[in-house]
Amino acid sequence: MCVNKFHPNEKNNDVPMDGEVSGSVRRRSAIKLSDGPKITVAIPIGPKRMDFVLECPECKKRGAKHSQYKVSEGFNPEALVSVNFMLQHMNWQPPLNVSVGYLFKTGMLSAAARQIMTQEAKRLKTPEYIFYVDDDMIIPPLGLFTLYNFMERNPDAGAVSGVYTTRQEPCEPFVYTEHGKGASWDFELGPGAEPKQIMGSGAGCLLARVEAIVDWESENPDTPIWCDSVENPASNGEKIVWGHDIRFIRNLTEAGWPCYVNGQVLCGHYDIRSGKIFEVPKDAPGFKKRAVNTEEYWDGIYIGEGFNTWRTYEKMFTAVEDLVLSVKANSVGEVGCGSGVLGQRLTAKIALRWAGVDMSEVAVAQARARFLNASCADARDLSSKDISEMTCGDTLVATEFLEHLSWDDAKNFLEKVQEAGVKNLIFATPYNCMPPEEVPEHEVFVNDEYKDKVCGVLSDFDLNTFKVVDEQGHALWVFNRKVPRSRKAK
Repeated sequence: MCVNKFHPNEKNNDVPMDGEVSGSVRRRSAIKLSDGPKITVAIPIGPKRMDFVLECPECKKRGAKHSQYKVSEGFNPEALVSVNFMLQHMNWQPPLNVSVGYLFKTGMLSAAARQIMTQEAKRLKTPEYIFYVDDDMIIPPLGLFTLYNFMERNPDAGAVSGVYTTRQEPCEPFVYTEHGKGASWDFELGPGAEPKQIMGSGAGCLLARVEAIVDWESENPDTPIWCDSVENPASNGEKIVWGHDIRFIRNLTEAGWPCYVNGQVLCGHYDIRSGKIFEVPKDAPGFKKRAVNTEEYWDGIYIGEGFNTWRTYEKMFTAVEDLVLSVKANSVGEVGCGSGVLGQRLTAKIALRWAGVDMSEVAVAQARARFLNASCADARDLSSKDISEMTCGDTLVATEFLEHLSWDDAKNFLEKVQEAGVKNLIFATPYNCMPPEEVPEHEVFVNDEYKDKVCGVLSDFDLNTFKVVDEQGHALWVFNRKVPRSRKAK
């Protein structure tokens, strides 16, 4: 009989301790080859024949009731999940210099399939992490990247889950923070969300540390780490039914490896019967709890993205380079410089003096690592003298910046810019897209009305260029001062 050291009264459902996987695939690192994968992706693929979908063979074998799946009206057999759909992982951005391997197990319920793939991953010796992914899960491109970075920065963490919901309306997350309290929305969601420790989660998007799994198994050598179980009586004297995914998180936590949910990783959950993708609702409580556009918020963003941020904006930054050349700038000050991607491009291509400021100490450290003259400051607190000194009275650049300010803060900033004696202004903002209700970081919606208000404040400048430059809807603004003024700020 399998005995759980931490739960001696627990009775486990029959799950094989080990077995053979149905297939495996290797993808090597793009930077250099390695002896084996550091991350193994484990994907259980349920039986895909029509009769298997309509009737659960494992349930029937053990004589369980309700072995028939309920077929919803309008069910389309052609909507069954295919291997091609499952392999949407090709859109993931893997961690840099990390090889990834894939294991598949078909024809079994998820608990048994995950148990077998876990043992196979351990036999490979090289994996440090197992990424458990369901075949109906749509992982965002930066999902694995974000979860991996969290685990690397938190070596005591046993596992971290992304966020996905049930396939019903109203939906609820597969996240549990307290036993017996049901699903919980009590965690942060969206960019920069702070991960929170949990007591259970689904395993549709779950990155687990192999060392934590080995630790638990060493204490429970004859018990599968993945299986459903019934504890009767439990420590509270009542019967408890543990689903295999929640039990897995419980196991790691009790072995001394806390587990977390990361609200930055928002997944879609595909319903094969209706063809609908269920997503985290935009009005979920976690989105509203966060204070955005603060130093702490952006520190979290840049820590999560790392030095090799995705914020490269190729078309927009190329257009900015061309504009800086066209105004013959000798000195550029960049407000909201972030990790210095644009500053590095400008200084590499053009002989000029560059200085930048950003409110995030993490971003400034990354910019300095690019050998840039970056300082930590909140642009809302800059004086006209600060702006004049930063630009040497020449050119001010601010990309992806104005829309993050309230209009009152933007107006105050622009008034100081007008007083600073700067000759040229180059702004980049979204235009007629990405409103605050879609992007919580954005404080305003940039449209023609907003453009007129900006031009009204910058009365000493002519707006000589305004054009959309990329598919995301970023517009470039180029202002040139009407009348030469002293470079000395008032």
